[in-house]
Amino acid sequence: MRRLLACCALGLLTLVPACSGGGADTAAPASPAPDLAAESDRLTAALSALDAVTSAEVQVRSGATWGQQVVIDAATSTTDPAEQLAVLDRLVHAGWDTAAFVPTDVSTVLTAPGGAVLDARDLGFTHQGAGPTGLYERYGPPAADPGWRP
Repeated sequence: MRRLLACCALGLLTLVPACSGGGADTAAPASPAPDLAAESDRLTAALSALDAVTSAEVQVRSGATWGQQVVIDAATSTTDPAEQLAVLDRLVHAGWDTAAFVPTDVSTVLTAPGGAVLDARDLGFTHQGAGPTGLYERYGPPAADPGWRP
């Protein structure tokens, strides 16, 4: 009788985790971490190819100190203020649409001829680094997660 109870207990210990989805075999594989350097290079190349952009450097970074951030430093050759704002808008939008993650901050600086500097505040954002709620309101959901909402 003791042997029968031991076998039943062992059977329950084996079946309960397997039926509840807690077995090791049922765990979904972890998704790989995004290659932030490759995404930085991709965005740098894409933004450098834009008309009126003479140079661009992008850093896609993630860390405890700054969150998930896209930092864009670019220069433009256009002297027309309306075109400068259009270029700035395209830069900020590209940062929001990084494929790496949903950014918590897109910090963009555009240097115009003569040394004038524009940032997200020139587009109506409250800070130099545009936050996710304002970015969502302006551009819709990010490319990294089309279902994301603030």
